[in-house]
Amino acid sequence: MSVHARRYAPQRPARRWSRPLLVTLVLLPGAALLVAVGWRALPGYTGLAWLELEGSFDQVSEQRIAERLSEHRGRSVVALDLRALEQALGEMGWVDRVRLRRIWPDGLHVDVREQQALARWGEIGLVNSRGEVFTVGDAHMPEHLPVLDGPLEHAAEVLATWREVTRVLERHEQRADYLAVDRRGSWRAVLGNGVELRLGPDDPVRQTTRFVRTGLPELADRMAEVAYVDLRYTNGFAVARRAARRDHDAAEGS
Repeated sequence: MSVHARRYAPQRPARRWSRPLLVTLVLLPGAALLVAVGWRALPGYTGLAWLELEGSFDQVSEQRIAERLSEHRGRSVVALDLRALEQALGEMGWVDRVRLRRIWPDGLHVDVREQQALARWGEIGLVNSRGEVFTVGDAHMPEHLPVLDGPLEHAAEVLATWREVTRVLERHEQRADYLAVDRRGSWRAVLGNGVELRLGPDDPVRQTTRFVRTGLPELADRMAEVAYVDLRYTNGFAVARRAARRDHDAAEGS
């Protein structure tokens, strides 16, 4: 994910603006590329004349950021309410935070940091690395991410639990594509092969560990036939087959 800065003027017709002034390319440490495009203002003109956008811009559109700020073109840089502008830009989909800085006499530096989505949250949004749920409006929702779900106030807990469950499963070449907790505190997961793990209200990480130690070896040769594994038993687990009649096998384990 590259980070760069681009300097240019918000696109809105104005008689006080003239031709481009310069274009420079500078290779910064860490291979980050700085692109600066300046615009010449008339002598003595000190209103907002150009923007410098910095960020990764993998999901956030530079053009949309510039368009949101274009209404302030020509206004005094000193008089701009930077905090209000930061808040307005921060409400755009995929924007995590925005920091604005005045560049005297007629520029504005806009530092944009995108949300880093680790998982989807049900059908309403995404979860970032801090366990915060955010929405992206009509923007594209990544399909490859795991899905987490539960009461919104437990999003951080669900994400942390998914990380721990993932560590347990990865050691056995398995993965959790879905993890959810309901309002009663009961957990369930769905593996990459479609097998559901009914973990119950107990520690889901401990229950997952039970599964990989006892259930997985027992079922390794017939996982394709398994619909779900019910681990809500003290001394064992139950297995339901994918067959329509949903026959149940009982397998004892610790």
